[in-house]
Amino acid sequence: MNSESVVIDPNFTGQLEPLNFAAGKLDFDEVVPEIGMHLLSIYWSRQLYTAQIIYRPAFMRDMACGGPYFSRLLLNAILFTVSKHSPRPEIRSDPEDITTAGWRFRQRFTELLRDSFDKSDITTLQALLIMSNSLFSRCDERSLSWLYAGNAFNMIIDLGLHILPSSNKMSAEELEIRKRVLWGAYCKLSKPWRLA
Repeated sequence: MNSESVVIDPNFTGQLEPLNFAAGKLDFDEVVPEIGMHLLSIYWSRQLYTAQIIYRPAFMRDMACGGPYFSRLLLNAILFTVSKHSPRPEIRSDPEDITTAGWRFRQRFTELLRDSFDKSDITTLQALLIMSNSLFSRCDERSLSWLYAGNAFNMIIDLGLHILPSSNKMSAEELEIRKRVLWGAYCKLSKPWRLA
């Protein structure tokens, strides 16, 4: 065995998700934690292009500590989007009707959006892009979908995310998050019919 001390990277969060969940540190916005983790697991494991907009290590870390890359608005957008893929009747407004899956997450999203719609923020624009895609493909609410997408595009410009700085001017994590948001918005704009 090597006598050198082991250095743990504080940015490595992959193994902290189950520990934070077990310790009750994850903010599920009053959703039963087991259901919330079930839905997040589906979200991270499915081939949804919207999952690429979010950098999972930063989101899950900040979900436990209230950091800047987590918001309840974004969480509810994720839960609404992925709820249609869950067989669990407790996430439906009508347990017998699968089309009602996740409606409470959509209502909560709308409630939280009232305080965030006019403030440019990365998690807000991520939430708007994710919800825009769901409303377009799942609910056939194209006008509202484009309203959300348009506001997200304006936030990208407002935050200067459309100009990627050189990697030596910011952390690798910040650069990765910016790239994901920018490319996610580009995919939304170039292929609005993508299914969530």
